[in-house]
Amino acid sequence: MMYKVLIAERDIEYVDQLRGIINRDYRNCQITDIVGSSREVIEILGKENSDIDVAIINVKLTGVNGLEAIKKVRQKNFDTRILVLSEFSYLEFAQEAIRLKVDNYIIIPANDNEISDAIRLCLEEIVRMNHYKQKICSVTTEYQEAKQYIEYSYIYTVLFSKLSSRDIKKYVELLGVSLKGCMVNMELESDDMKLINKQTILQQIYECIHEYDGGIFRFVVGPKINRHIVLYVSYLCEETENNNSKLKELLKTIAKEIKMKFLIDVYIGIGKVEEMINIYASYQDSIRNLLEMKNLLDTSGIQDSESYYGNLYKDLERKYLTSLRLKDGESSNYLNHLLDCIDHFCEEVRKSKIIELLVLTRHTMTGFDWEAYSQDNFTEYLLAVSNIPISELKSWAHQTFEYIQYSQVDQNRLYTKAVSDAINIIDGEYTKNITLEEIAKRVGVSSQYLSKIFKDETNQTFVEYLTTLRINRAKDIIQTSDQPIKQVGIMVGYKDPNYFSRIFRSVVGISPSDFRDSVKYKIDK
Repeated sequence: MMYKVLIAERDIEYVDQLRGIINRDYRNCQITDIVGSSREVIEILGKENSDIDVAIINVKLTGVNGLEAIKKVRQKNFDTRILVLSEFSYLEFAQEAIRLKVDNYIIIPANDNEISDAIRLCLEEIVRMNHYKQKICSVTTEYQEAKQYIEYSYIYTVLFSKLSSRDIKKYVELLGVSLKGCMVNMELESDDMKLINKQTILQQIYECIHEYDGGIFRFVVGPKINRHIVLYVSYLCEETENNNSKLKELLKTIAKEIKMKFLIDVYIGIGKVEEMINIYASYQDSIRNLLEMKNLLDTSGIQDSESYYGNLYKDLERKYLTSLRLKDGESSNYLNHLLDCIDHFCEEVRKSKIIELLVLTRHTMTGFDWEAYSQDNFTEYLLAVSNIPISELKSWAHQTFEYIQYSQVDQNRLYTKAVSDAINIIDGEYTKNITLEEIAKRVGVSSQYLSKIFKDETNQTFVEYLTTLRINRAKDIIQTSDQPIKQVGIMVGYKDPNYFSRIFRSVVGISPSDFRDSVKYKIDK
């Protein structure tokens, strides 16, 4: 490596001495500038990107003295190594030089060895600092790669698994996010679809999004899945209508920047703000909002009769997911209709829909052994969808979804319509003061009959089912938030805190407060 040297000296004899020392002892140094005024020193060194490695400056220069010039240089340039030459041995000068981070203060006249040793120490410091910067850069790169991996892991867990209370605490700590936020679905489109698949461009998009981190929001950016990038946006302050509007404007700015830099259009669906334990609901909302937004813009990617097939698809998807949840035996029929409807979409949209259905199916089904069914299986599915020929996509989707549906635990149990409707009402309204009589009236049977068939088909009474649901939800809230116990009870449908504590103890075996303490103990341990 060739080092660049500046000499700021008016005395020609000293200039010749310095030139001779450098030419004799340091073949890896090149004298690029010889100046005599403080103005020239400031012009050459007083910038952040100065390429001078070593500057040898005499205190006596034309204009302000050399130390004053160094003071201005140090406002922007901390990298150049500086040697000060002075005919004065004043203590004040030496102290000022030290304060300005100069490498050496040499009283002249000085012998060649003293000056040469001072230059050598400067060069050694440059080598040390370069090594340190490389090490920092390496550590930073490793940190960024690890952080990106953790972000991908979080998004995959939200989409293809279920966030446990331990997962939530781990991700909150590692990613520095809050327990409240929303999911954002970004769909990428370009005339040159190869751009969307370039890893270098995707990495730059990842970095572009993270440039807007901080302040009100923090972003967790997922990998590209087909043409979509899914984000978790953490609210670092209270959710307000104003902050929601700020997020929309911020995402528009990001989309414009991606369009300008990479010629890629970005369509955005924003989900509602949820607690992290319920964040999948925000992801579903982001899908709906993305579809609605694209329909409004008339750029849905549907080939023919786009409005008709777009609305038909949404209706069929809703019926399919409801059928899965209620286990009424009709989900296969709805799936067939859905896949027929997908035939009217272009190739990229077809694949996106298949992936969305995989995610939605995974989160809707309650009977499948998802603990044994690892995230890797879904990763394989994503790769398969990306690589499978379009002519084979429909057949592959039929086989895959049928396999998932018929791999349910206790698959032969089908609830009657009355029980299915009752479960649907309870699951959606458990926080309200709902009664068996009210639900029986809404599903069209007597309360006595509903009580009997509910117990026969679920192995729980109405009260047991509702209580278990409420207490399990309360346990989730206690494990993942700092909400007061009284507020937790209200959130799950118990207005009386004393009654809530008694019910909680009867189900869990300990009080809500003791349960919270036990969770904290396990985490600390």
